[in-house]
Amino acid sequence: MDFLKTLSSHPSIKHSSRDNRWHYLGLVNEPCFEKAKGPRTDRFGLWLDARSKDCPADPFENEQKYPGVKIGARGKNMPVGSFYGYATGIVGLRLFPNPDFDEAAAKKWDAEKYYTDPNYYNDKNLIRPYRVGMSCGFCHVGPSPVKPPTDPENPQWANLNSNPGAQYFWVDRVFFWDKDDASFAFQLFHTSLPGTLDTSFISTDYINNPRTMNAVYNVLPRLGPALRWGREKLAGGGLKNKQFQDFKQTAALSQFYKAPDTVMTPRVLKDGSDSVGILGALNRVFINIGLFSEEWILHFNPLVGGKTITPIRIEDAEKNSSYWNATVNQTADVALFFLKTAKPDQLKDAPGGSDYLTADKATLDRGKLAFATYCARCHSSKIPEAPANVDESNWNQYWAWTKTDCPRNDVSP
Repeated sequence: MDFLKTLSSHPSIKHSSRDNRWHYLGLVNEPCFEKAKGPRTDRFGLWLDARSKDCPADPFENEQKYPGVKIGARGKNMPVGSFYGYATGIVGLRLFPNPDFDEAAAKKWDAEKYYTDPNYYNDKNLIRPYRVGMSCGFCHVGPSPVKPPTDPENPQWANLNSNPGAQYFWVDRVFFWDKDDASFAFQLFHTSLPGTLDTSFISTDYINNPRTMNAVYNVLPRLGPALRWGREKLAGGGLKNKQFQDFKQTAALSQFYKAPDTVMTPRVLKDGSDSVGILGALNRVFINIGLFSEEWILHFNPLVGGKTITPIRIEDAEKNSSYWNATVNQTADVALFFLKTAKPDQLKDAPGGSDYLTADKATLDRGKLAFATYCARCHSSKIPEAPANVDESNWNQYWAWTKTDCPRNDVSP
């Protein structure tokens, strides 16, 4: 696994250039970038996409304030304060200066050998000039269903959407720039169909379970059922999670936590991991993909297992990881982002979508009844109103009522 190779357009990497990145890898080319035409002197000779000169500067880069590592010992010329790395040309992946890339490492660095000499790039002691970091968008941004790009290899920002999930993401091709059929790790990734991933494959539980990358739609309407039936009692370490009233900007959402130990959750995640509450579930995601890895690998044997998995304690993360604390301080903003953006894409707004719609009332009524009878139980995001003799706050009573027959004119999908 070498994301610097996945990012590169060197001729030795056949399927990873900007020209066919979407087609082969399912990765989204970031707008305003151009394919590398050769080694970049400002990137230690790496063949990386370059920002187009006619585009505005990256709002998250500030070379003057955060110079990054050029060549120097640890702690020398390092960025200070908040630093979000350099854009790479792939949505969701960014470059961060490697603090281990000191003067000795720089003298040993040979970009051409890095691409062409297996003895060089397979050396476990090779220190690369950058680390590759990823944001949520790497696995969740995809083409907009209502404004799809004319050329998926060259989208504009208006053509991209953070709600559908990366449905075309080829996990094995992305993580292995040069596949090896004899590798156990490659075969494990190879079981994931495009757009799926077992997010617990590193902290192995011996259950190979590639699942879809979650589409994030209708977050606001889902909060209604959370208040009605999403009650969960916290215990143990789960009580350490931050809640909405711990943040000024989300104090209005304080009804989703009742002291001392009750959360209201929409129960969206397939494995029930949002039973710890909304913010706890969001924080879990970052731990799951490698945040605070120094602690992470003390609790299991990565990939191969053979060791009892033990919990990572929140108090240990708070004490020892600035990354954990920085993430927790922004999770409330992520929740607000979902409330603002996670709205449905309507078929009528998609190119040619109106051709599939009809205004004929009889047809619509027939479809409504068919959906209510056969589909709504699992697929509707709307909650049928119960009659007066059914207590909607009593889940068992309400659930029993939904199993009964009712007159067709009472069906409300």
